[in-house]
Amino acid sequence: MRRTQASSSSSLTSAVPQFSLDKLTREARHERFVKEYSKLSTIDTDPRVNFTTSVDLSYLNRYSNILANEQTLFPPSKEPAVYINANRMPFDTPHTLIASQAPISDEGLIPWWHVICSYKISLVMMLTREVENHVPKADRYWPREVNQEERYGPYRVVLESEEHIPELQLKVRQLSVALATRKDSSEDETKREAKEKNEQKHRVTQLQYLGWPDHGIPSSTVAFRKMMERLEQHPTDAPVIVHCSAGIGRTGTLIGYYAVKQCLATGSLTDRSVYEVVGAMKRSRRGMVQRFDQYNFIYQCLLEELESRASASSASL
Repeated sequence: MRRTQASSSSSLTSAVPQFSLDKLTREARHERFVKEYSKLSTIDTDPRVNFTTSVDLSYLNRYSNILANEQTLFPPSKEPAVYINANRMPFDTPHTLIASQAPISDEGLIPWWHVICSYKISLVMMLTREVENHVPKADRYWPREVNQEERYGPYRVVLESEEHIPELQLKVRQLSVALATRKDSSEDETKREAKEKNEQKHRVTQLQYLGWPDHGIPSSTVAFRKMMERLEQHPTDAPVIVHCSAGIGRTGTLIGYYAVKQCLATGSLTDRSVYEVVGAMKRSRRGMVQRFDQYNFIYQCLLEELESRASASSASL
């Protein structure tokens, strides 16, 4: 597929001469999108995909049938200490995006924080609730209360703040993580606590989007697109982890729209961009964009983005 290039927001343009799907009738678009998704689904059954590490470390997988492609495994290691069932997405975009399952409790939480600290990850996007329809979807990997500390192996994680933005159905958490100080029998508790306070902390922003039902799509694109803006405004110096529960459906939809929007940003958007982006994701992590309605939602977001820009352009004349 055509790889997008990094660009600043000032390069965004409403001029997309190579994109014409917005001119089709709703029925014609739907028919085209159905055919595209049907073709893409064959990628998920490719028998040549290698899942060696995921199979060997099956006890760290949330779902037995959701495995991480070996070729794009992130981190690229067979060690259980860094395995989080995640894949790097194949786009040359401002942000390097990592599609991941939600970490599992006990064995999975230590590798999760190890990867975040090792790669200096400062943004995690969580697209699921912990429990949906009485079914566990994600294990909590942060403290429940502000200023509370939780320890995950050698990592001390503190919830510094939590903000709920109802109109965006979004929770914004600021977390800090540091290595726990080893206990020294000759050192009293007060000195040890003072030493821990002075340790260098790594800070992480977690965006938890609550408006996305499992096996479905958000009821509106507005809050979703505004959340996307927060990703676009985040520094690009480290990878961004995106996860839902399995790390393929909602995760694939968000990453897909991000990549397509970058095609728009660079003036490389064509009628095949969504198809090519999703195909590339599926080759990097099996099952990405799990359902047709999620594929259609990427198009819906794109078309509404184009309409919004056209309206803004007309208003400025």
